Amino acid sequence: MFSTEQELINAFKRISKLFLSDLLEKSISRFFLVEEFNSQYGIADLVLGTYRAYLSRSTIRETINLNWISPLASFETMSIIDVAGFMTIYRVSRKTASKRLQEYAEAGFLQPLERGKYKIIKKYKPITDTVISIEAKLKNWQRALQQAHRYKRFSHNSYVLLDDSKSRPALKNIALFRKYNIGLMTMNHDGYTVHHMPTRQEVKKTHSYLRVNEVAYNCFKNMSANA
Repeated sequence: MFSTEQELINAFKRISKLFLSDLLEKSISRFFLVEEFNSQYGIADLVLGTYRAYLSRSTIRETINLNWISPLASFETMSIIDVAGFMTIYRVSRKTASKRLQEYAEAGFLQPLERGKYKIIKKYKPITDTVISIEAKLKNWQRALQQAHRYKRFSHNSYVLLDDSKSRPALKNIALFRKYNIGLMTMNHDGYTVHHMPTRQEVKKTHSYLRVNEVAYNCFKNMSANA
């Protein structure tokens, strides 16, 4: 029995690499793990996953402000954008437009031209291969199910994580987890059990999905710096 949700979360964090290996049925050499991820559709207790093969240290760049990923991801390579146009499209001040475009340029996506113009030289591409969100609860599994369902906006799989000693009500209603394609997992101090494994769903390039990709990229960047 876990005394707090944080204790439950910490217990899962310790076995997160094993969980990913079991889920993907392969050895995991690198992965990301983020606690309290703000998707702007709720704050997921944990988001974890794996990277695409093309990500390497040679791709290290400056990170992008999470609130401004979507405009960058919409740019078409080799097109031209200027400060005035950015101001009009996104209804921001000249100062904000200039700051955002400069940020994109410093990260290597834009090439500065003359008179506040920029050429898009590189497309923003998601770097995650698998994204899994987890909502942990000691009680109120219904609330956890609702939250986990929202996290499907940015996750290939979404799970509810419960204390094994308090999971009976949820297990009696496992049909709801199957209906909404939400995973159900329980833990005790000996390990974890997956009672329902959801099928993988493809994820659209929503703002939340782009945000989690940039957070995952930052994890990779920090991991590379500390290696």
